Amino acid sequence: MVRPLSGCRRPRAARRDERRRFLGGAMLAAFSGILTDPLQRRLGLHRKRLERLLQTIESDLCGGARRTRIMHDHYVARLVDIFDLIALAMRVSRA
Repeated sequence: MVRPLSGCRRPRAARRDERRRFLGGAMLAAFSGILTDPLQRRLGLHRKRLERLLQTIESDLCGGARRTRIMHDHYVARLVDIFDLIALAMRVSRA
């Protein structure tokens, strides 16, 4: 019979700890915007993005030079993060 090492944890406890770490990381990612959005607003980053978007739309509507642009929708990404967090919480609660 093989004795486990004194510092080894049982597999069930190790899985539980791993789930808690994943859940904590998912929560941090999902709610990081709560802290960063006010900071971006004070720095004027939201206004700069909005003005750049309006200038691009105006340029397109007035027949200006066509250019490639990438629009990043950060709010949709945060919603997806929240849904991921909910799904993870449901999986953890079932286990």
